[in-house]
Amino acid sequence: MFDLDTCVGKCEYIFVTNLRGIAFIKVDGHLISLKRTKKTPSDDSIEETYHGDGFTVQVKAKQKQTSGDEEWYHYGKLQVSKKEKV
Repeated sequence: MFDLDTCVGKCEYIFVTNLRGIAFIKVDGHLISLKRTKKTPSDDSIEETYHGDGFTVQVKAKQKQTSGDEEWYHYGKLQVSKKEKV
């Protein structure tokens, strides 16, 4: 899975994951390694949670019709949150 997204204000996310539960997210130029901690099995959607380096990424996506050479095509949302330092 690959996603390039922007958010309100000045920030940008690039999120990449593989089928083994390893993911990377680039937040404002900083590369962070993540591990999948939750996966909800489904044939037509993805619901996964990743954690690493104080970040939590929740992926919620539904399968859509492919339009070309891609094997899968999902459309959904990433929710990126960072634990505040105390």
